Amino acid sequence: MIINTKIQFEEYCSLMFMLTYRKATTIISALLGLFSITMGILILSDYYGGNNDGLFPLSIGIYIAFIRPIFVYRLFHKNYYSTKLLQESVTYEFTEEKMKIIGESFTSESEISSLYKIEELNNWFLIYTNRQIANLIPKKNLTEEEVLEIRSIFLNTKGIILILKP
Repeated sequence: MIINTKIQFEEYCSLMFMLTYRKATTIISALLGLFSITMGILILSDYYGGNNDGLFPLSIGIYIAFIRPIFVYRLFHKNYYSTKLLQESVTYEFTEEKMKIIGESFTSESEISSLYKIEELNNWFLIYTNRQIANLIPKKNLTEEEVLEIRSIFLNTKGIILILKP
């Protein structure tokens, strides 16, 4: 099976935000930021006497809920545009035993059984070579038959963590 991909920055950024904001700590942090904004506004308003004690929680909440995501976006932007491999057209070739990756400036081949984890999201396949590094395959260019075929290849592989859609 052969899959041709080219990841655009918008797709990459969307995926990275989804992966970042699905973590419990990030969700709790964002909710605490929104709570802090609410409390800051209430303290500054007449509800709690209208004093300036609400400036600190308001500023912390604004940082957590709005400024921090801007810094995260800038990090994703820097990562994408400084990593030429993310911007290249990449061809993945899957057999029952091997995964071959051919980019414009590199070629890689590995046993599927040597992979760390394969995770299927709504619009992506993430093929992790270790806990932190993944090959990204967008589903946008795949037909339903190709999605079923790649799932079948992954399901027939033993010894790796599989998180696939039903």
